[in-house]
Parts: sequence; C-alpha cells; structure tokens
Amino acid sequence: MVAAVKSYCQQKGKITASEKRIIGAMKETTEGLAEEIIKLYKNNTQVDDMTLLEVVDKNREKILNDLLDAALTPKKKILSDEAKEVLGMVSKELLGA
Repeated sequence: MVAAVKSYCQQKGKITASEKRIIGAMKETTEGLAEEIIKLYKNNTQVDDMTLLEVVDKNREKILNDLLDAALTPKKKILSDEAKEVLGMVSKELLGA
C-alpha cells in the first residue's frame, strides 16, 4: 500500500510536503500493523482469514487518523488539495469502496 501511495504521489512529478508526511505515516502505521500480525502468528500457529480481517478492521480507524494528522500542515493544520486526493485514495482502498 505504501508503494501504491508513493507512485500515486509521483504521478504529478514532485511529491509535496504533505504527501511526504502521509507516506511517512503510512510506513509507520503499516509497520505497526505488521508487528501486530507477527505477534498474532507467534501466539497461534493457525490463524484464519477472519482473525486477520479483525486485526485490519481494528486498525483501519487508527491508520486513517494517523494519515490525517500527518497530512495537516504542522502550524496552521490546513489540509492541501493534494493531501485530500491521497487520503481519498487510501480511504477507498482501506474501506473497500
């Protein structure tokens, strides 16, 4: 997903500061999600699809909130048009819309 966001941002040429912050936040949140899945596999040798889906569902809101926080400008807390586009794309993917 991080690679998809990065390539989406690079389509227009230069990556904006808000897009860079979103990409950084995506890396952090996906690493956190991966760690949670690894812990799940360490505790259970058999993990079904529903259990994995529950982990992802539980983290969707956190992921979107983290990305929104990263997208806002540090001082004025403004959301750029580019950041809105990226957040829209990511939320469609996460929510399956």
